[in-house]
Amino acid sequence: METNPTTTGNLTPEFIEQVDRPGRYGDGRGGNGLSLMVKPAARGGVRKTWQQRTRIDGKPSNIGLGSYPAVSLDEARARARANAQPTAAATTAQTAPHSPPAASPTFGHCAERCWELKRGDYKHDYQHAEWIATLKREAGAVWSSPVADLRTRHFAEFLLPLTEAKPTVAKKVRQRCGEVMKWAMAMDHTAGDPTSALGVLLPKPKQSAHHEACSHAQVSQVLGAVAQSSATATVKAAMGFLVLTAARSAEVRGMTWAEIDLAERVWTIPAERMKAKREHRIPLSGQAVELLAEAKQRTGGSGLVFPGRVVGRTIGNSTLSELLVSLGQPTTPHGFRSSFRGWCGETGADHHAAEMSLAHAVGSKVEQAYLRTDLLDRRRVLMQQWADYICPQAHQNAA
Repeated sequence: METNPTTTGNLTPEFIEQVDRPGRYGDGRGGNGLSLMVKPAARGGVRKTWQQRTRIDGKPSNIGLGSYPAVSLDEARARARANAQPTAAATTAQTAPHSPPAASPTFGHCAERCWELKRGDYKHDYQHAEWIATLKREAGAVWSSPVADLRTRHFAEFLLPLTEAKPTVAKKVRQRCGEVMKWAMAMDHTAGDPTSALGVLLPKPKQSAHHEACSHAQVSQVLGAVAQSSATATVKAAMGFLVLTAARSAEVRGMTWAEIDLAERVWTIPAERMKAKREHRIPLSGQAVELLAEAKQRTGGSGLVFPGRVVGRTIGNSTLSELLVSLGQPTTPHGFRSSFRGWCGETGADHHAAEMSLAHAVGSKVEQAYLRTDLLDRRRVLMQQWADYICPQAHQNAA
């Protein structure tokens, strides 16, 4: 019979393999702050990662040590012991990100330097912060390793399970690891870039598949499940606004109050935040305006309409999708765009207005050159009809 580590304080290989209940499971053995983190995976099941609680400059901090099963219990304990040793060799970019590098600096130190150089690449601070935060979280297995000692297999160990669980995140992390190693090469800290050979060890990216989507008749039911969930009011509001506007998740999560004109009831998304790099105007239904009024009371002065838990940060990239998965709903956030388009097709909505509502280019290049309007008035009627359809019991403002 498997022993529960929450009562003994010691993790066991059997328990780690079998546990599927989300939570933090501490390993009392060694007293190095090692824990197994079990979290819901984006595509069902759970994801297990190692984390070490320690103190940095006297302040509590967490260090990622890789994912299970790529990193075993014994290896996680060894890494935790190494991090706990008060030696210069054990100093990482997390424990002292600005300390002078050794003869061969750690991957973490190089990542911090590379990240500092990228600050000018991002318009918003939260985008810049996300670059290093994601890398720290997912590449913890190599963070404290000297870059000169790293080999392709070291990156494959944590990228392989990540690719299977979160392919989009894995792609970003793999790219960022490559940037860090190339920076290290340029600074003569290492002779080569081991990430360049990862294609031999990792599966080829799967062909793009359509996002899972529910029928337009199911949208109200899904929104009802979201409303009854334990998600925060901000996350629920973001989901509702996403559906009402048929916008993309990134567009909604990153929207600011400066983009909203409540007098004209229009949301203008700047070109740099759009997939096609073209400014896009979205007319706001009465339901969307009411939702924004409620959101305004919660933001507390934040420039973001739907801020995350950390001040100045957006809601997490996977927060909305993971909520739908946890509720067992047959759609993704992006899938609501398909639901909207299906409704437009079945109700005989104007083709051009429907496509422009999704920020799609319409017609040939010649037709686009002569079509100088975004049909805002037609789309205003269409979006109000959509809102009335999916929120039949909601209070409707006068158009």
